[in-house]
Amino acid sequence: MMDLKRRVATAVALLPPAVALILFAPNAALAAVFVALIAVAALEWAPLAGSGDALRPWLFSAGVVMLAWLAWRFGFERPYAARGVLGLGLAWWTFAAVWLGARWALGRTTKLVAGALALVPAWFAVVTLHRLEQGPLLVMLLLFIIWGADVGAFFAGHAFGRNKLAPGISPGKTWEGVLGGFALAAVVAALGARLIGIDAVRTVAIALLTVAASIVGDLTESLLKRQAGVKDSGTLLPGHGGVLDRLDSLFAAAPVFVVAWLVSGARA
Repeated sequence: MMDLKRRVATAVALLPPAVALILFAPNAALAAVFVALIAVAALEWAPLAGSGDALRPWLFSAGVVMLAWLAWRFGFERPYAARGVLGLGLAWWTFAAVWLGARWALGRTTKLVAGALALVPAWFAVVTLHRLEQGPLLVMLLLFIIWGADVGAFFAGHAFGRNKLAPGISPGKTWEGVLGGFALAAVVAALGARLIGIDAVRTVAIALLTVAASIVGDLTESLLKRQAGVKDSGTLLPGHGGVLDRLDSLFAAAPVFVVAWLVSGARA
C-alpha cells in the first residue's frame, strides 16, 4: 500500500509539468527534455546489459544522445532517414517479442545495441508525432492510451487475475489483466478520438496495436532485470524505480503508434 501511495504521489507531481511541456512548449524543448530522459534511461540500461562498471554507462549514454542528435539533424530533412530510424525501432521490438519466448542468452554488446534501438527510435517517434498537425494532442492521446492500459491491467489483474501471462519473466502479470488493459485503452482511444475529432475506429485499432507493443516493452525490461538480478532499473522515481521502469512501455509503444498512424493515413 505504501508503494502504491508513493507511485501515485510521484505521478501526480510529474503530471502537470509533463502536460505543460507537451501542450505548450515548442517541439525543440520537448525534444531536449525527452533526450535527457533517454540519456538517464541509457545509464540504467547499461548495467542491465552487463556494462555497469567504470565509465561504460556514461559512454553508452553519450552514444545514445549522439544518435538522437543525428536523428534530429537528418531525420526530419530526409524522409528515408526517418523511415529508417522508425523501422529500426520496429525491427528491435519485433525481435524482442520473439526473444521473450525464446529467452536467448544475449551478449553484452547485443544488449547495448538493443538499448540504442529501443531508446533512439522512441525519442524520434515522440518528437515526430509532436511535430504533426495537432501533434501535442496526439502525444497526449498516446500517453493516455498507455496509462489507460496500465490502469486497466492493474485493476482487472487484481480483481480477476488467475492465468499468468509470463510467470518466468513477470509473475504478477495475468491474461485477465492484459484484457482489462486492452479494454480500458480502447475506451480511452475512442473518447480521445471524439475529443480531437478523428476517426474513432481507426484510432482504436491503432491503440490496440500500441498496447500490444507496450506489453512487449514492459516484459522486455522485466526480462533484462531478471537476467541482471535486480528489482528496479534505478531509484530516481519514488515508487516507480528508474526511468526505464516508468517509460519502458512508452519506448516500445511510441514507434508502433507513429508508424501505424502515418501508414493508416490518419489525420488530426
